[in-house]
Amino acid sequence: MYATSSISLSVLSPQTWPFGLQWLPQPAYLVGGVVRDALLGRHADYLDLDFVMPEKAVETAQAIAHHHKAGFVLLDAERQIARVVFEQATADFAQQMGSSLEIDLQRRDFTVNAIAYNPHTEELIDPLQGFVDLKQSSIRMVASENLREDPLRLLRAYRQAAQLGFSLDAETRAVIRQFSPYLSQVAAERIQSELNYLFGSVQGTPWLTAAWQDGLLQAWFPQASAQSLAQIVAIDRSAISLVAACPSFKAELYASLRHTTKASRKGTKNSSSATGNKSANGNSGVESGAAKAKLAGDHRTWITVAKLASLLSPDLAQAEVELLNLKYSRAEIQSALTIIKFLPQLQAVSVTDVLSCREQYFLFQSVGPVFPALMVRALAVGVPISVLLGLIERFLTPDDPVAHPMPLVSGQDLMTHLKLAAGPQIGQLLAEIQLARAEGLITTPANALELAAKMAKL
Repeated sequence: MYATSSISLSVLSPQTWPFGLQWLPQPAYLVGGVVRDALLGRHADYLDLDFVMPEKAVETAQAIAHHHKAGFVLLDAERQIARVVFEQATADFAQQMGSSLEIDLQRRDFTVNAIAYNPHTEELIDPLQGFVDLKQSSIRMVASENLREDPLRLLRAYRQAAQLGFSLDAETRAVIRQFSPYLSQVAAERIQSELNYLFGSVQGTPWLTAAWQDGLLQAWFPQASAQSLAQIVAIDRSAISLVAACPSFKAELYASLRHTTKASRKGTKNSSSATGNKSANGNSGVESGAAKAKLAGDHRTWITVAKLASLLSPDLAQAEVELLNLKYSRAEIQSALTIIKFLPQLQAVSVTDVLSCREQYFLFQSVGPVFPALMVRALAVGVPISVLLGLIERFLTPDDPVAHPMPLVSGQDLMTHLKLAAGPQIGQLLAEIQLARAEGLITTPANALELAAKMAKL
């Protein structure tokens, strides 16, 4: 009753799985992204398997997890969806939606994700002609009501087009425009996961622009404009320019943004914390929930943060609200706000001007690890690269006294040698010593103590 063809796809072979085929009842089907990617010849280091079976999905997952001492998570008790987590693989097991596999596939998001593979018989099941769309590199909806049922699929279409290098079917895009207001109903954590892919890759930039044009971003970035999206394009170009001018800066630009970064303690101080919770969406799409968080490209770097900041309100308080609404972490919020706060200072510098040593010192102290994101954002908005390269050189020099000042003396040294009591005065003196060293006025601990003694008498 299904359009089938016998195939041999090594990437789908049970020999590549972390468990044997004998653990799966008959029938059981691989579905979604793993089948799609196998047909496209796409390979990933991390194996992501999605199985659908008429019954005993949770029991099968439990048995596999127990035997292999793997992690087990019950994602949805009502719909019978469970996950088994191995060191280099994740396998989701879902109860079939409806009385047949065809009904299950008809409830999926896009035809390219509605192809099933029976590992017992080595057959493809493709009732919706998804393979034809794969050959045409087209993202086409299964049915408009499926997009309405889970509005995250509206944004997912753009992410998958970017991820696969596909185009978006015209009728599907028209429906997405029509349904765009429904995206505001989706949990912020799920929205953020899709956005992070689009921010995190050059391929995502044109699709981010398309999503804005089609009304998908307005609820989350109300002040974003065509100019904002143009700046994101400019960030991609600016990153290339900065790396060409200073190859050693590449590692800094593309470094992972860790939530434990010192940015949570430096820069702007008026950010509240925000944490994101994972959200499973069962059998509704290829990821079994956007928060499955293994999207290639969902790798948050300083370029990602620079792009995010481009869509935010220039008002710090409003920008913070927008970031909190999207459930960004404390570190990400403070990093983005730091860019917004200090960008005007760099924009005010002309080709012939340079920041004074004092201005540079306070800039480095205020910006901290967010510096790479600020540089690429500054170049994108037109700050001369000649102005930025001098700052970058300081940043890349570990012992530079302006960018990375090391204390000549400690607070205890001041209290011991100058007979001072602990208190705010000690911190003020230490700050002045650091600044004097940055300006080249002092170079030794003796110089520092002498300066502190003079200032303490004032």
